Amino acid sequence: LVLFNEALELLQGVKTPSVVKISACQNKKALALLRSGRVTEAQAEYQMSLNRLNGVVSNEWIVANNGLSIVFQQLGEYDKADSVIVKLFAAYDQGVQEDMTFASVLNNYASLKQIEGQLLTSRDLLQQAANVTRKNAGVLNLSYATALENIAFVNLQMGELEPAKVAIDSVLLLVEKILGTNAEEYASALINLGRYYQYAGDFSKAEPQFKRALAILEKSSSGTQAQKIL
Repeated sequence: LVLFNEALELLQGVKTPSVVKISACQNKKALALLRSGRVTEAQAEYQMSLNRLNGVVSNEWIVANNGLSIVFQQLGEYDKADSVIVKLFAAYDQGVQEDMTFASVLNNYASLKQIEGQLLTSRDLLQQAANVTRKNAGVLNLSYATALENIAFVNLQMGELEPAKVAIDSVLLLVEKILGTNAEEYASALINLGRYYQYAGDFSKAEPQFKRALAILEKSSSGTQAQKIL
């Protein structure tokens, strides 16, 4: 955060400040605040970014609005979160490029629909996000693996086990190729595989997956978190 503040000071101090660069820096600072749990401060930063952009639709405008919708979700203001994302979809309907930022918007909206209990809508949004990610980043990419993992999780919640298993197996293969079998992302996929076997009632197969995941996570910085998860 100190570095972001210094960067903002430098950007604002030049003879002809770049609105886009300043907004981009504010959005990154807001995300850092959000990840550290300082939600109201993140909200203020995103709002300042939007005020600076003055309604001009751009990538940073989309990032700021998407971040603001996440803030509203965390504050429990779901109607506000929904209205912000609807505004973003309207911008995409007007021809804004459907890039990885769009995938982020779709994932965010899917998360909101999960909270609201609309799992089928959530899964549809996640599938759209996966398609956009595949188109922009390719298949052999962690972002695509994460997209498939999100779909698998919702399928498990819906009790649709076979589609979930297909997605989980794909994630395991992708992560193994990209990072290997000792990565935290591989452990995450193993946890979902264990959940699949739990939902299927095959507990003898579920336990080994959780143990494998725990062994990986205990060797990483997520060892404490692993105990909570498992």
